[in-house]
Amino acid sequence: MQGVDPTKTRIPLADVIDPDALDALFTDTREGKGRKRGHITFAMDGFAVFAHSNGHVLLRERPTDDETSGH
Repeated sequence: MQGVDPTKTRIPLADVIDPDALDALFTDTREGKGRKRGHITFAMDGFAVFAHSNGHVLLRERPTDDETSGH
């Protein structure tokens, strides 16, 4: 999927992970303090998705088997 705009992928992010569950991972602590650190990583449609507690989401293309084997 090299050269593909990740915002134009076939699978919407909400079809892969529950947005409410993702928000719940980063809710305030029991003491009411915000979570300043933390992230979750998962695979989606040829990309590694990094969702950070600060609200940023990063997509990185995952290498194909050919790229990792040196062929």
